[in-house]
Amino acid sequence: MSETFPTGKFIVLEGIDSQVLQEQAESLYSSLRKDRVRVLLTREPSDGPFGSQIRLILDGRLDVDEATLALFFATDRMDHLNKRGGILERLESGEHVICMRYCLSSFAYQALHSDLKWLRWINAECRPPDLTFFLDTPLDASLESLVKSNSYTADELGQERKRLGKVRENYLIAIEVLRVEGEKIVVVDGNRSTAAIEKDIKKHGDNLMG
Repeated sequence: MSETFPTGKFIVLEGIDSQVLQEQAESLYSSLRKDRVRVLLTREPSDGPFGSQIRLILDGRLDVDEATLALFFATDRMDHLNKRGGILERLESGEHVICMRYCLSSFAYQALHSDLKWLRWINAECRPPDLTFFLDTPLDASLESLVKSNSYTADELGQERKRLGKVRENYLIAIEVLRVEGEKIVVVDGNRSTAAIEKDIKKHGDNLMG
């Protein structure tokens, strides 16, 4: 008889502000580790071969069209899930997995250029998360984080604000669609202190863990 293992929980954090996303993912990871919970913290794009190519594309060192980029993300996601030592294997062993960005990111960012139905189709084989947090941070705060690490002209900053506003809209549209289909997605008010956001996420995370 083959040995069976409990199934770990798959938690995803999403949002337009990568800095806040990383801070909250690391905080949740540290909290679970303190509770002696087996947990993996990972991200997308992944550190695998396809994720490495995506980073080259995003850095402008490889040139592909938007549909091809969406396919790269879907391919990286499947590799992230199914490779040896990947997300599915970790979950099957009873380990919990926290992932910074997943399908919702594609539905928000790639939907700027591609049809949502097509994006959902190319990601249809991806395992749904057990719980997703969407960190709804103010646009001005997200832009401030970007300005610290990039040089923008006034016109470029205006264009980036418009783009992020549309990404946020895409997130909210996709969230409503997925919620109707049964996915558990918590929208977290990001216009609060770091401690308040952490407390909110931990509360929902603890409820999921039982």
